[in-house]
Amino acid sequence: MQSSPPDTVPKTKYEALQSENLRLTSQLTFTPSHPPPSQYKLGHGSDSFPLTSTTESCDSRFGTGLIESFKNSPIDICTGGTSKLTCYGHKHPFNSKKQFFCIAQNFEIDFNKVKGTHGAKKNSRGNEQYHSFERGAVKADCEKVGWRDVGFEHHTNLALSSFIDNSPNENSAEIEKGITYLLMRDEDMENAFHSTADFINMEIVHGVVGVERSKVVLFDRQPDGPYYELIEKVFSEGELRRSSDFQGKTVKFEKLIFHLESPAGIIFPKIGQNQKSLECYNSILWRKYAARVLKAFNLYDVKPPIVPSLTLILRERTNEKNIGRVLDNKSEVINTIKKCTLCDTKIVDLAGMSYYDQIKIIRSTNVLIGVHGAGLMNIIFAAEEAVLVEIHPHYRQDRHFRVASRMSGKVYMPMR
Repeated sequence: MQSSPPDTVPKTKYEALQSENLRLTSQLTFTPSHPPPSQYKLGHGSDSFPLTSTTESCDSRFGTGLIESFKNSPIDICTGGTSKLTCYGHKHPFNSKKQFFCIAQNFEIDFNKVKGTHGAKKNSRGNEQYHSFERGAVKADCEKVGWRDVGFEHHTNLALSSFIDNSPNENSAEIEKGITYLLMRDEDMENAFHSTADFINMEIVHGVVGVERSKVVLFDRQPDGPYYELIEKVFSEGELRRSSDFQGKTVKFEKLIFHLESPAGIIFPKIGQNQKSLECYNSILWRKYAARVLKAFNLYDVKPPIVPSLTLILRERTNEKNIGRVLDNKSEVINTIKKCTLCDTKIVDLAGMSYYDQIKIIRSTNVLIGVHGAGLMNIIFAAEEAVLVEIHPHYRQDRHFRVASRMSGKVYMPMR
């Protein structure tokens, strides 16, 4: 029997789904959808309409204006020789100071003085997840000027605290051509929210530099983690490398990027607490990042599902990880969702799936349902008209995923 088109689904079906789900209240918030950017042009001219003040403000914080802000704020803090260190900063409304990433030219790293190796398991949170550096691990033929004008983020500071200036380049140093990106990942590098913060920051940095890819080095002691394949396919010119791959040599890098760490980016818990951020939608940076990932995995040009496709993401406790925010009445919720007879339904636990398989499912989903933290950042890869239904515990009102939904042009519905 042929299914009816989505717009003929009886209203009572949706009411039943909402009322039975998780013993939730009927207090829902609806964020209206917006036309995709291909349907209009912003700016001036016969084929466009004028920008609103809100659109201009949002672009300056979450779009091309943010890239321009970084580009237009270079500070040279090591100059005068054959080497150079330039930092680029931006102050977000939710932060008290500017945050920076830095680009070095002709800097040397003595990998014999970079201590600590990565393992298969994650170390305790803190500096044990990162390299330590003996004095002179980083050196260059330039002189510090205005060094204190830049507040390095924590992990960059670990490396640059070993820096020695006025150090002529070693003739024996191995030369690394091109642009190398030192990626010091977030402490919660296995977490979709915090990892996406790192990845969109990489999008910003590559935009400032004007390149699509660079030679990415995982410059930490963390395990490969669930996003190793993403980093390699999406951002790296070749295979990912580690400090150990340089075998203790002294290497002079033609151009070296010190990562823009996640507290300095546009994915951060404080953003959702800022009411003006919730006025913004369809961020060009978010959309470009999503498109970059989907193209890398050959999932970009995928038609949206013809009938509503509901995917419920579960969170399961294991012996290795005693996670919170699991469904108390999981069976009831699953049975309720499956009552949607005019829908395709999927019940998934993303934790045991490859990254490709995860986003393949999400890409063909237009109603994504899950408790707070259950891989909901994947909404940015969902079908174009997708809706995120986030189930909040009674004690939380985080807006992390409302921001993610709006910035990627999706609809958001919180439930408790």
